[in-house]
Amino acid sequence: MSSGIMITSGLIMFPVYLILVNMVMAESLLAVLLLSALILIKRYLENHKWHYLLLFNFVLALSVLTKPVMMYFWIPNLLFSIYLLWKYRQIYILTFSLILPLVIGLWSYRNYKTTGFFEYSSIKTQNLLELNAGSIISFLENHDEMKQHREAILLSSKSYSEYGERSAYLMNEAKSVIYEHPVLYMYLHLKGMVNFLLAPGRIDIEIFFNIRQKNDISLLYEIEKRGFNNGLTYYAKNVNSPLIITTFFIFCWNIVLMLFLFFSFFSKKLTMEQKAAIFMLVFYIVFASGPGGYARFKVALFPVFLYMLPYGVDVIKNFRNYKIPLLQNKS
Repeated sequence: MSSGIMITSGLIMFPVYLILVNMVMAESLLAVLLLSALILIKRYLENHKWHYLLLFNFVLALSVLTKPVMMYFWIPNLLFSIYLLWKYRQIYILTFSLILPLVIGLWSYRNYKTTGFFEYSSIKTQNLLELNAGSIISFLENHDEMKQHREAILLSSKSYSEYGERSAYLMNEAKSVIYEHPVLYMYLHLKGMVNFLLAPGRIDIEIFFNIRQKNDISLLYEIEKRGFNNGLTYYAKNVNSPLIITTFFIFCWNIVLMLFLFFSFFSKKLTMEQKAAIFMLVFYIVFASGPGGYARFKVALFPVFLYMLPYGVDVIKNFRNYKIPLLQNKS
């Protein structure tokens, strides 16, 4: 099977992507930028031409201006650049890696001059309150309780006249919930990462195939609340059969795609530095998805998964020729 057919098949099996790339959304642009960044760092590590590394860091700067989710990527990128500096002894490697934190710092300073609060984006406060702290309350209580808690805090924040004080209050309230349940939060964060990788995108599938549902029902949520057998039974009785079948096949495809991604890191066509750079980018986005881990968050990273698909397929195809050195006969 050619790479083109595999990639096309992969796109068909991810309806979420087909929906969102047809809209004017930042995720679409971020997807282009992340794939471009991956190709540029791969090219640099192949021939060590400085302009590829400069373009790589320039693209990262564009990505953070596109979506704030990239605001902390400067940390792994800087650490990776320090390693490359140690290995190749070229000072420009470290210099170029400073472009991303410089852009973040300048934009944060611009916001400080405008609002009086040093932050890159207000989305950080919103995510802490709704996705991070909200996931804990939703797990312990229910979605309605989470919404009431959020509205109560937002109402209380209006007592602060200054934007900076109001933002600091919202962040502290959200962090207090997380600090109160650190183990539960780690579990929810890990679950969100798994959901990011494997979730088929139930709501988006309903939209794409125009499947009407009376109730908004999530299989994993029902299993968590009702137990495996009761949750599975409740889901089967209250969800349309076409949606169950479609969701099942896309879920299976996600598992297969993740296996291909895993095996791609054993490809002999990629150097260790290239594998490290790709893993750094993929893991960062997966981790940054947080407890939410919605399938639509994967839109920006899905082209990277498809880009790695042929490498994984190649490894699996040649796996039968792989010999364990210890089991080979000594000549």
